[in-house]
Amino acid sequence: MHVHSLRSPLWRYLIAAGGIGLLTGVLSLFRTTLAPANLVMLYVPAVALIALVAGRRASAVASVLAFLAYNFFFVPPLYTLAVEQGQNVIALVILLAVAMLVGTLVARSRAQAEKSAAQAEQMRALYEVSQEISAALAVEQILPRIAQLALRLLSSSGAVIRLTTEDGTNFFETSAGNATVGRNVMSAPLIAGGKVLGELKVWTDDVQPMAEHEFRPLLKTLATQAALAVERTRLVDAALQTRMLRESERLKGALLSSVSHDLRTPLAIIKGSASDMLDPSMPLDPLAVRSTLTTITAEADRMNRLVRNLLEMSRLEAGAVLRSREPVVLNDIVAAVVARLGPLLAGHHVNVSMPAGLPDVLADPMQIDLVLTNMLENAAKYAPGGTPIEIGAVQAGVQIALWVGDRGPGFPPGTEQRVFEKFYRASARTGSTSGSGLGLAIARGIIEAHGGTIAASTRPDGGACVTFRLPRAPQTSHNASSIAERMLPVEMAGQG
Repeated sequence: MHVHSLRSPLWRYLIAAGGIGLLTGVLSLFRTTLAPANLVMLYVPAVALIALVAGRRASAVASVLAFLAYNFFFVPPLYTLAVEQGQNVIALVILLAVAMLVGTLVARSRAQAEKSAAQAEQMRALYEVSQEISAALAVEQILPRIAQLALRLLSSSGAVIRLTTEDGTNFFETSAGNATVGRNVMSAPLIAGGKVLGELKVWTDDVQPMAEHEFRPLLKTLATQAALAVERTRLVDAALQTRMLRESERLKGALLSSVSHDLRTPLAIIKGSASDMLDPSMPLDPLAVRSTLTTITAEADRMNRLVRNLLEMSRLEAGAVLRSREPVVLNDIVAAVVARLGPLLAGHHVNVSMPAGLPDVLADPMQIDLVLTNMLENAAKYAPGGTPIEIGAVQAGVQIALWVGDRGPGFPPGTEQRVFEKFYRASARTGSTSGSGLGLAIARGIIEAHGGTIAASTRPDGGACVTFRLPRAPQTSHNASSIAERMLPVEMAGQG
């Protein structure tokens, strides 16, 4: 049976006729044993039950049918509508009046209960939608939910929500149910801030479960909820764009300030050294020339590392991190980076402690070189002169852990996570030390892109320690033999 069948007047009247006919047939079996006064009273609860099931009009029809059935089958003379005795006329009139009154009261109570239940359901559903609107970040999340709600609350066969631009062009549409079913089409505009954002359109059958004066306000309320959802998502997008713009401006300012300072210092040193060499009044003995050229080379390397960090940060921001991954020998990377940073590490004793036969990691060697370079540069920058810098590695399950530790001031409590943010420099570690604040941020981006982790901590006996973990490379016959042949001294002294 169709979902709206019991709402059809024909079905309601059939229920009324069938109910009275069934009761009359049952009462006919007891006509000889029950008094007519008892028989007539049984029609009243039957009419009340029909009113409860089929409504007021059906109960009125049932009252008339009960009046006629009782007169025809139980009031002498039988099987005729004629009435001989006056008291039977009174009984019939009372039956009709009481049945009509009881049916009307029951139907009214039923309608009021249904209305209260429907209103409670509407309020609950609208409240849930309002809660979802407050949490929704996109129209794709909330508008389909409102379309489904319109389908249910309005008992419609289909519902469509369309969003339009100012020139009337549709740019978003969501639907629920079947919009092609239903003879009646009703719509309400989505209005927010004095602007029409779109429309909510519903398709209904000829038989409406609610009155017009209830249907229209509910349709308008749902359209208002949809408009508020659209407006809120637009405000959220605008706020997000504003926040991103402010953050971009802040980072741009921090970048310009940091880079201008970090570039100005080596440029000034390079220019000063070159000017000294070009000054004809300055004596240029071989040792002085070598010292000046060494200074120029060191400052050029410093500028190169800064530019390399800036380029890598731009790659991280663009999402283009991994070039290719291959088995990487960490021992070789450590040795190459320590040798290249020799002038920077000259004031420290570098201890390298890595076990023989350490498995390879699966990584991009150039990027791991950059990570280790930034970690060592960070350690050399903050550790006091003459203090050692330790580099170590160990196999930890399916990962390889490598750490760089120093004997500097360590990280202030609570900043172990923030040191990996762009341009962040812990106050207890900075002092007069310069830096772009990009090194550890780049290291985290690269390591996490490789499926690894990186963490910072303060050593119990003083100093900072930065550790990263990378997945171990799959074992093959080639790298297994290279691991067996690889032997690295337990301790390698650097410059100092």
